[in-house]
Amino acid sequence: MKCGAAVDDCSRLHGNRHCLKAGSCDGDLLHLSGVPNTLEPCRAIRSNRVASGISTARTAVSPVRQRRTRMPSSLRAAPPVKAPFPNSDIPAVRHGSRSRSRCKMGPIRCLGQVPTPTGNHHSGMYSLRLPEPDSSLSVYRAESEHPPRGRRTVPSLPTQSASADTPSRINDAPRRRKAEGGRQRLAGGFLAAEPLRDVAALLDAYQQGLVFHSLCAVTRLSIPDRMADGRRDIAALAEETGTDEDALRRMLVLLAGSGIVDVDPGRVSAELTERGKVLCRRHPMSLWATFATFGIPDVGNALTETLKDGGPATRHALGVDFWEHLAKHPDQQLVFGQAMAEQARLLTLPCVPLLDWPAEGTVADIAGGIGVLLADILDEVPDARGILVDQPEVLGRARTYLSEQGVDDRCTVRTGDLFVPPPRADVYVLSRVLHDWDDDSVAAILAAVRRGGDDTAVLRIFEDVLPDDAVPSAIQAWADVAMLALYHRAKERTLPEYRRLLERGGWRLERVVQGPPGMCVIEARPLATP
Repeated sequence: MKCGAAVDDCSRLHGNRHCLKAGSCDGDLLHLSGVPNTLEPCRAIRSNRVASGISTARTAVSPVRQRRTRMPSSLRAAPPVKAPFPNSDIPAVRHGSRSRSRCKMGPIRCLGQVPTPTGNHHSGMYSLRLPEPDSSLSVYRAESEHPPRGRRTVPSLPTQSASADTPSRINDAPRRRKAEGGRQRLAGGFLAAEPLRDVAALLDAYQQGLVFHSLCAVTRLSIPDRMADGRRDIAALAEETGTDEDALRRMLVLLAGSGIVDVDPGRVSAELTERGKVLCRRHPMSLWATFATFGIPDVGNALTETLKDGGPATRHALGVDFWEHLAKHPDQQLVFGQAMAEQARLLTLPCVPLLDWPAEGTVADIAGGIGVLLADILDEVPDARGILVDQPEVLGRARTYLSEQGVDDRCTVRTGDLFVPPPRADVYVLSRVLHDWDDDSVAAILAAVRRGGDDTAVLRIFEDVLPDDAVPSAIQAWADVAMLALYHRAKERTLPEYRRLLERGGWRLERVVQGPPGMCVIEARPLATP
């Protein structure tokens, strides 16, 4: 069967699209493989249209003879659609009852991208190639002239370039879409770009929760450490770590999507990426303990109860407070201490060179853990001396660490309590301690330190400070809710909040030194009257 269309660049050829070939077309209409009773424009015109970036359309014909199918009467009087095609100078053309095409192609009404056939001649609907987001096109839609029997065809929203006051089926559809708050169908070829982006973002957040828990699970079992030397067979790795092979394989595949591991196509072996190697203990910037420690993964499911009464999720999940739980589980307390040391290296140590330390004075680190910060201060000031105050179960490991750093001869370790006055010192340090406590407890801690020092003492508080006139950053908000979940009424604070608490404890705010992102140093001196 010949096409026989006049191709004089008249914009009405083969679905009303430009043809680049002059004269009359004598090409053959082609049967589409696998689609009965369906014809396609001739090869010559099809090649020209493809070269112009225009998709070809298909039309159903009778098995006996080709016939022109009339357009539904409800659409026949539709006015011209003025929506341009993205990145093209080809206009959209009205298809009315008097539009005659010698090639008998059925009309297609389109807003936005030209549709490509699905190959389903029964459905009568077309799929869409969704282009890159374009502010000029908010909804992309394609509709064939034959909606499926029994199914209503709901019109989509008009493009921004269409005339708002032009009466048409698109702009005038009160029965199908309310002017305000109307819902959009995401089926049958109707796509709304913005809602889909919102849905994708929420689903991504939902999925990342499982990624986080999977990271904690493999880290607690030291699986990254077993993969530190190169690619490993997953079956052998499962046997070595005492894990289920199928479960391990599937979890590694999940982590591969976040760039933690690389899994071969057959899912037989896996190796750590550079990002994944940070989870190994021997990495210089290791976060092994941060992901392995007891905390959010264990109590996050109780945040619903926290939201109801404001109490810590730890108490709802375990029946006891965080510190009481650690005291009953020395192994978890050990990992928690290592996690605090990791975070000190990342956040507080970069602040040490920014401050002036007494050349021959004494620096007391209250609740300083194993002494990571204090050892760095003593290394910065060779003639200074240090006092490390913490619980007895921590100080044993602290002595070992201070000895490894070569400062044990200038540092004294003391058993102490946050609410008991510490030994006298020239500078007191509270590093990432106060955000673990509620306001009344913070005021009591500050008052205890004030009673331990004289009128010349300096207090330096290492904490993040929330903005008081803006929304906190994502990581600040995360840390704030983490404090809410783990400890009783604990939180991150703004500078005015710290000023009020310092005054309650007998201190006067002097200055704030900005450190790396997520860390500040608040410096205070004693008030005249404690």
